[in-house]
Amino acid sequence: MAPNTRPELPELDFLVALELKERSVAVILGGQARTIRRAPLGLHYRLQAVEDALAYVSLASGLSEDDLLVEELAPAFTAIARLNSRAGHSILEVLASPERPKPAFDYRGRGLASVVHDLAHAYGWTADYILNELSPEEAWCYLQEVHLEEHHRRLFSYNLSDLGRDKRGRQKPMSDPAWMRLRVRQDERPDRPPLRADLAAKFEPTGTITNLDDLAPRRES
Repeated sequence: MAPNTRPELPELDFLVALELKERSVAVILGGQARTIRRAPLGLHYRLQAVEDALAYVSLASGLSEDDLLVEELAPAFTAIARLNSRAGHSILEVLASPERPKPAFDYRGRGLASVVHDLAHAYGWTADYILNELSPEEAWCYLQEVHLEEHHRRLFSYNLSDLGRDKRGRQKPMSDPAWMRLRVRQDERPDRPPLRADLAAKFEPTGTITNLDDLAPRRES
């Protein structure tokens, strides 16, 4: 069961992704204090498909359901679910459209297989490394760069081909994919100071402004 505790963040942040990768939480399970690390990419996706709290805690901790005590379940589930809350979205999720029926080849879990395929193809990593060493946010940052590089390669080829020209030979723009058309408002970027109207004057030109056309030599008629 995917807990509804994901913060509503507008975008990924690679530095945050690296910090999240090292997080853990201390819980009491099986009558003992245990440290549970944040789920890597593969386990993260498996946890999203779990249907109940008992199975969620068992999978996240690696303990058998028979070893978990009822009185431990609620606080452990709350702590582990909060630890594994998702920060940001992958580009695959941005492109998803729940209103449209999925084609037959779009099997359950294909999104994760696509992530592994793209990263393995681009970086030469094994599936085991991608699933067990990368955090979800870290993988999505790399995945975005892979698709961004591929888009720029396609754009370059498009601009050189006849497809990039209209009937008069003029350049036609190529549409960006949906995930590239998303925009983040200035007030949603905590790493950038907000713009202030009273600072605008500092960037205005000062002194005498000369029209360069007036300095050009005049032709005699």
